[in-house]
Amino acid sequence: MTRNLSSVANMRVRVLVQLFEEAATLGNEAECRTHFHALRAIYKDKDLKDERVEARYFRAIFAMRNAPVPMERKHRHMELVTQLRSVFDLDGDIAECGCFRGLSSWMICETLNEEAGGFDGTGFHIFDSFAGLSEPLPEDLVTAETGDSERLAEMMSKGRFAYPEEKVRRNLAAFPGIAYHAGWLPQSLEGQPERRYRFIHLDVDLYDPTLGALDYFYPRLVKGGAILSDDYGWPGARLAFDQFCQKNGVAVTVLPGNQALLRK
Repeated sequence: MTRNLSSVANMRVRVLVQLFEEAATLGNEAECRTHFHALRAIYKDKDLKDERVEARYFRAIFAMRNAPVPMERKHRHMELVTQLRSVFDLDGDIAECGCFRGLSSWMICETLNEEAGGFDGTGFHIFDSFAGLSEPLPEDLVTAETGDSERLAEMMSKGRFAYPEEKVRRNLAAFPGIAYHAGWLPQSLEGQPERRYRFIHLDVDLYDPTLGALDYFYPRLVKGGAILSDDYGWPGARLAFDQFCQKNGVAVTVLPGNQALLRK
């Protein structure tokens, strides 16, 4: 699970994750909380500064039946909420590229629902293949110099993170207004009606879909709008951001947790 834990602790983590997922499948929230807090104790995980997001994150992983590790993921979700809040007063649609089970989509929609006057998903778009990752390109190559190279190489394979659209729709059923756009990025962006966007969350991991999404969405951002990527730690996504920024004369802000932010 992590190089920072002993083999015994890693074994306990695996058991607790399995128990959490089984309890979530059965809808047993109390048992999930017990396993979640046991995991937090192992990782010495600290509360987020915003207790609303702390509580919202647990509800999200429970609703999505998502593994509660890596623990640092919730801090990336705190950043996601922080950047989303910065566009509350702007006009424009919101999109997520790469949703897997719908965890961050749920966080975005529930944040808008709880903090921005109610939200049923209308004006929110999900772009995903629902077939996992596409074929990695040479630009995605993981080398020995790549940080966290062993974990990234293990995750970077065609079809990884596949999750059926019907299950994502079920997970996000509380937001019936969501628009789903199935297909490979960036090809699925071709022929989309012209829209203005205020916030884009990119979680597509690889070079080609990241660069294609940047090329498409950045010109369509409203002034003050933002693109937040979860994947600046992946070599292909990092290269895509760096090339896009150099070509267009814009600056990327690298955030803790290897997230990347572009502001229009």
